[in-house]
Order: sequence, then C-alpha cells, then structure tokens
Amino acid sequence: MTDGSSSPVHKVALITGGAPCCTMTEILFASKSGNWQFADFGYRDGDQLSFENVTGTGNYLVIGVDESFNYTFDCYACSRPPIKIEEFKDGQLNDVTREPRFRDFAIDLNLSLKG
Repeated sequence: MTDGSSSPVHKVALITGGAPCCTMTEILFASKSGNWQFADFGYRDGDQLSFENVTGTGNYLVIGVDESFNYTFDCYACSRPPIKIEEFKDGQLNDVTREPRFRDFAIDLNLSLKG
C-alpha cells in the first residue's frame, strides 16, 4: 500500500470484539522527511474498513461507511449508512466521497450493499 509516494505504508488494525464495537486502525507511514509516523484513524464500528486501489496508481483508498448515520434516522441495527471514501495523503485521511472522480464508484458500492 502507498500514499502516492514511493514510500511504503502499513495498516495496523486491532479488533476489540463485542457488539457493535470496535476496530482501532492506525497507519504506519514514512513522512516526507523520511521518519516513520503513525496516523490514528480512531475507533470505527466493526471491521468495516477496506483498502482498495481503485485508481490503479497504487494510491489506496480507505472504503468504509459514514457512521454519522447510525442512530440518526433509526435504531443502530436498522441503520444503513452510506459508503464513505477516504484518501490517505500526507498523513491525513481526506473524505473524497463527493469528488466527481469517485462518483460512479461510490454509487456502485452503495448499490452493491443494498439487499
């Protein structure tokens, strides 16, 4: 996995178990100065994150769900949060879900989860 540079990026995920929680995910990456750093993605519900190279560039995207929808319109178990696409760049996760370059990909992912 890379962040678009030539430096490697490694994912560390720890699952706490239980219902409905939690996965703590961190990324170990080489900063621009060459030092290794951790980027904390915080706790996410379940193990819903996947890392995919959808652009074919080696720059992986973090695919998950928008957890702000949980409990907002219905009970947790009844909630169907939409896909959230984030790009890891310069040690930060950036929400790119609404960017035009990912529109068709996001629609396809959301449709594949219905059912």
